Amino acid sequence: MIWFLIITGILLIVFNIRAVRKQDTSFGKVFSNTEADLTEVDIRIGELRREFSETILELQKEIIKLQKNEIDNKSINDHDDTNEVIMEKEIEEVQISQEVEQNKSLYVDAKEDTIKETENINLKSNSVKIDEINSMLNKGYSVEDIATKLGIGKGEVLLIKELYLK
Repeated sequence: MIWFLIITGILLIVFNIRAVRKQDTSFGKVFSNTEADLTEVDIRIGELRREFSETILELQKEIIKLQKNEIDNKSINDHDDTNEVIMEKEIEEVQISQEVEQNKSLYVDAKEDTIKETENINLKSNSVKIDEINSMLNKGYSVEDIATKLGIGKGEVLLIKELYLK
């Protein structure tokens, strides 16, 4: 009886392992499919978001350092008011941290609005860019000339040339 249960358990485990390996909705396959579906634009947008957030964070840290240095300089000049300076410094640090939190939330909101606006603008201006690039290519302009005159990257000009104009 015990051997029958052990053999049945082992068989169930083996069949379940095979089923999990064959299943298309397993985490590994979904992850690899999602990773393969990422476009270069999605990757670049993610990189730009990260760069913007890092830049803003660095700027805020520099502002805090400058404000602390300014407060320290005041305290050196005013030996009599050291307690007041310490209190002001603590109050300013609290205010700065509150401002940083507000800036973070404003940044996130502004970033979302900017993304929506750029998507709307891109949809409207895509056909205009394609037409302009097509006409400039027909006139004999080089890719570099088109990129500088339209204020867009060479890669975008080449992409439009290869994808849309063929």
